[in-house]
Amino acid sequence: MLVRAAFDGEQRLFVDPKSGFPVKLDLQEKHYLWGQRHVEYLYANWTRSGGINVPGSSFRLADGETEISQTIGNVEMIAYAEAPALSLPKEPTQSPDTAPLFLQPIDPEVRRVSAKTYLLSNPGYTEAVVEIGSELFLFDATQGEGRARKDAEAIRKIFPGKHKVTLVVTDLSWPHIAGIRYWVANGATIVAHSAARAFLQAVVDRRWTLAPDLLEHRRKTARLKFVGIEARYATARGAITLHPINGIGTEVALMAYVAEDRFLWASDYIQTLAEPTLYVSEVWRAIKRDGLDPEWTAAEHVPLTPWSKIEELQKDRAKVSSSPKH
Repeated sequence: MLVRAAFDGEQRLFVDPKSGFPVKLDLQEKHYLWGQRHVEYLYANWTRSGGINVPGSSFRLADGETEISQTIGNVEMIAYAEAPALSLPKEPTQSPDTAPLFLQPIDPEVRRVSAKTYLLSNPGYTEAVVEIGSELFLFDATQGEGRARKDAEAIRKIFPGKHKVTLVVTDLSWPHIAGIRYWVANGATIVAHSAARAFLQAVVDRRWTLAPDLLEHRRKTARLKFVGIEARYATARGAITLHPINGIGTEVALMAYVAEDRFLWASDYIQTLAEPTLYVSEVWRAIKRDGLDPEWTAAEHVPLTPWSKIEELQKDRAKVSSSPKH
């Protein structure tokens, strides 16, 4: 086993003493949702092709689960001058910032929907916050603790004073829930589809050992306060209703409706306004099914938009579906 130091701990290369072939690269890697993960690159077998040995089957495992697999078939020889450099890179001295732009907690911009409803947007994600009396309802907590802290600061400026906070988790994609630990650490109630409970509990229970976050520091007192729903659910004395979308592509997903503003929070399920999509149709059908009458909508990747635009997209989809060639 060959060992070298890295910013996030040791990197260990396991080598077969008989052949000299690498068997596994083993390391610990930071992660925006899980804190850290045990990552293994396994070289399951080696094969000879054209006089050289290559790893025939390779796998990347994270916490014991296979994420990537690769099998090499044909191998083509190329001239030495055209080959990439094979020199060993220097040992890393700091953790590289590899987070793509959509995960970076850039300061959110605040946009007013009404006196009590606002959108918080940065290049990666939009979220929404609504004040009802002494309660705050936050629709989704994306990107991680850094974003959640900035959201909290912006919310305090919009709605000063003490509030009870409810976080509505509308979708379980990892980047969409990466801020949940911060809000659990601050005592927020979490509302989501009932089927989401086990996964969200696992996120909250995960121990962050490499770089402890706020929840880890408050581990003794912080608990997941969970409300699960499976059908239309009214909260804030009926001012806000939550609705499972229940389409083919939207299982375990929720949308939220603020009645006074006629505002629909469409979660991640209106992603583009350029063309009709299955997601848009499923949101539109859920609106009709539950008798809602939105005037405005917004989603994690869509700004404040008149609902009439969604109606237009649905009409376009209906025309395409009814054409003779379909």
